[in-house]
Amino acid sequence: MSEAPIGEWHGVTADGNGRVVRLDLFGNQLKGEIPPELGNLANLTYLNLSYNQLTGEIPTELSGLFNLEDLWISDNQLTGEIPQELGNLANLT
Repeated sequence: MSEAPIGEWHGVTADGNGRVVRLDLFGNQLKGEIPPELGNLANLTYLNLSYNQLTGEIPTELSGLFNLEDLWISDNQLTGEIPQELGNLANLT
């Protein structure tokens, strides 16, 4: 855990109110599963987890990211189907 403001963390961009709006963790050698808690970041517009070593399924909780515009998860070892619920994200391009 860092004592720096969250907007100063590596790969994290926060808005003026300190809410996370962007996570760019491309190629950070992340391992394990995508945490379903990412679905709680209601103001997130950009999520890049590509080129890591993530495993497991894509959590359906990501379907709660109504402001999400960009989702990048390629080049991991993810399994299973893409959750249908992600199709309900109207801003996702």
